[in-house]
Amino acid sequence: MHQKQTNEQPLYMEILWEWRAFGRHIEPNLQRVIQTLQKKPDKPTIFQDNYLWIPNCEINLKLRVDELRIKRILNSDSTDKTIQQWMTQAYNFPISINILNHLVGNVLDPDELSTELEDQKIISKNKFLSVLQTLLKVSKQRKSLMITVKKDREMYLWHNADHDGGDNVAIEIVKISEPERLYSISLEHQNLKSIKSDLSYLNISVDSYPEMKTLSYLEVLRYWFDGRKLY
Repeated sequence: MHQKQTNEQPLYMEILWEWRAFGRHIEPNLQRVIQTLQKKPDKPTIFQDNYLWIPNCEINLKLRVDELRIKRILNSDSTDKTIQQWMTQAYNFPISINILNHLVGNVLDPDELSTELEDQKIISKNKFLSVLQTLLKVSKQRKSLMITVKKDREMYLWHNADHDGGDNVAIEIVKISEPERLYSISLEHQNLKSIKSDLSYLNISVDSYPEMKTLSYLEVLRYWFDGRKLY
């Protein structure tokens, strides 16, 4: 959903169901099947995301170039918890102070926050990172504020002829080179049934590919921010 941006409104917002898994590799037959599908055009293939950590905050937060992307989990499928519904919002800096308050208000003392911001109503990228650095010092729990994830991504589209649910299911294959060498595969769509149909079509399950772990990016980031590896 695109909309005119103010300091309170995102550049865009979308709500999608997502299934995601990580592994040391993607099984060759599965990769060949996916690569026979229509490739999604006009998408960058090589880029990096800088993921940020906020203590006690269950939000996937990252910087992509000069955008702040906030991804929150809304729901999980009742029968398959590995399929989750996420809302993503993207903002350009400077951002409203209200956005920052929402992210850190339950972590950082209000007096510390007001001292740091000096009654500003909008804040720059550098000021935003400065506030998160203050969080890091206060929490004394982590060694890193930011994790850089380098990605080489391919995007494909799958259409279910039995379900006319609008846009095709987006299938993403990502080769991650940092902070750990591994692969990610994901399926995204507005409609939960379309995700399930595609998983069935591709025969993707824990039983089919036990070497892969069905995790969200947020769950994998917990490993990396703790200085651990997934594999």
